[in-house]
Amino acid sequence: MRAPLFVLLLLLAACGATQVTPTAISHPADKQLTCEEIEGEISSNEKEALRLAGVDEDTESGNVAKGVAGAFFWPILFTMDMSNAEQIQLRALQDRNKNLEHLLGARNC
Repeated sequence: MRAPLFVLLLLLAACGATQVTPTAISHPADKQLTCEEIEGEISSNEKEALRLAGVDEDTESGNVAKGVAGAFFWPILFTMDMSNAEQIQLRALQDRNKNLEHLLGARNC
């Protein structure tokens, strides 16, 4: 009786783990994006970063101030105290936006 219960608990624990799939820094289709599409993707990534930063409403008050400041200067969101999964995704979004900004510069947008 204990063995099936142990297996069930292990399966439940495995289901509870958060799997992180960070945003890729570059995509094969990036070369075909227009300046407007690149700017739109950067904006979308910034909105996603704001959403991720607000996922945990029980964070300490310092995070609230950083979240508000992040609405105007979104890189500050990377200093917030978040889960590892959120930090990984935010870092991936930051890296993706740096790559997209490089593309904008290379195209003189």
